[in-house]
Amino acid sequence: MKTIKIRKIQFNNFSNKVLCFGELCINNLCIDSYIELSFSSLNRIVGLLNRQLTEGSVYDLIQEEIYETEKHYSIDLNSYKTLPLSLEELAPQGYPSLKISA
Repeated sequence: MKTIKIRKIQFNNFSNKVLCFGELCINNLCIDSYIELSFSSLNRIVGLLNRQLTEGSVYDLIQEEIYETEKHYSIDLNSYKTLPLSLEELAPQGYPSLKISA
């Protein structure tokens, strides 16, 4: 099974993609990597992570940085204990909105 333990999520107001950085595992092989998802998958991730967090909400962790006309958002999960998420849960239709990169 393919899973990712998300450490950081990044997106901005001009892109329709979300980057999720973390440890990607396929069976016994684990590497630091990132996946690229659609915003509908981001909603799914936020819901799954909110169920895991015992202190506050994922929305409380959103950091905003403004560069001229662009807004960049990040969610740092390094300080929180979260479980790996199945890639099937993130993009259940056979990964149509998912790009894995190393």
